Amino acid sequence: GEDTPIMSAVVAKQPEIYDGIITDISGGGFAIKAKEGSTLLDKSLEQGDIINAQFLLKQEYQVMEIYSEVRSKHKYKGTEITIWGLMFLPEPKNRHLKNYRNKILRFVTERQRQLMAMK
Repeated sequence: GEDTPIMSAVVAKQPEIYDGIITDISGGGFAIKAKEGSTLLDKSLEQGDIINAQFLLKQEYQVMEIYSEVRSKHKYKGTEITIWGLMFLPEPKNRHLKNYRNKILRFVTERQRQLMAMK
């Protein structure tokens, strides 16, 4: 893929906007699925595509903006569920990647502790 995000076919010089749900995240990337009823991801994201992912880990956090490359696409047999695996692009494309990775790893550790306490 190129080093720029997928651009809108409708609005000039604007990135395409996808609406999804992060199902897994780590310091190296994340997995995403389409929101129920949405088919945009399914029709247009392919391996090697670059997206400018913008997301919140928590409501009180600021929005993270991380350029990411689509590395895989897996459709679960017998369902309409497709999961895309994305890898964060390295610096210099992602100026704040080190800071974002630290926040992501703290979030994951905190979340794991919460889940372990529930058992």
